[in-house]
Amino acid sequence: MSEDQILAWFDYHEPTPEQTARIERVRAACKEAAITIMHEADSSADRTVALRHLGEASMNAVRAIVTESPPREMRASGPPPTEG
Repeated sequence: MSEDQILAWFDYHEPTPEQTARIERVRAACKEAAITIMHEADSSADRTVALRHLGEASMNAVRAIVTESPPREMRASGPPPTEG
């Protein structure tokens, strides 16, 4: 990962309409998982950690969506790029 890629994490990235829809789907899935964890796991330090990690996963997924270069809808059709 380059320094420019790391620095881009701290910039504001206006999501495209397509990215906004994807972000909402990720957030909905994470909210559902959080509710399931709250209902199925007793209150404990481990449950707190699980919920904290889920929140971090949600934020990282959003960052992955908005920092695509170029945004998915602007790419030629085909599978998304892989990290290498």
